Amino acid sequence: MGLDRLVLTLLAQESAAPQVLADAFVAPLGESLNAAALVLARELRHKGLWIELGDGGFRLKKSFEAADKTARRIVILGEDELQSGILTVKTFSTGIQTKVPRANWVSFFQIE
Repeated sequence: MGLDRLVLTLLAQESAAPQVLADAFVAPLGESLNAAALVLARELRHKGLWIELGDGGFRLKKSFEAADKTARRIVILGEDELQSGILTVKTFSTGIQTKVPRANWVSFFQIE
């Protein structure tokens, strides 16, 4: 009987706990970009950011679903972004998609 109350109490505490989200989720567009995504994630992590990393084998829709559950933003890393050094970033709370040049990456992710 007491175990039931303990389980109910733990479930109530779990649902009341605020969800902590990563600063960004890096989503490579294709398996060939996995290595570049890892380099980007490491660079941002070294700057003190919390970065989750997706897999280029995921469809873009699956990456968006995973990112929406774990991070405040998704970074879409395709061939164009890799070559230009300008990331495409979507912020989930506002729905706004932004192009962020390499020089502004860290400051952009630290906002909020």
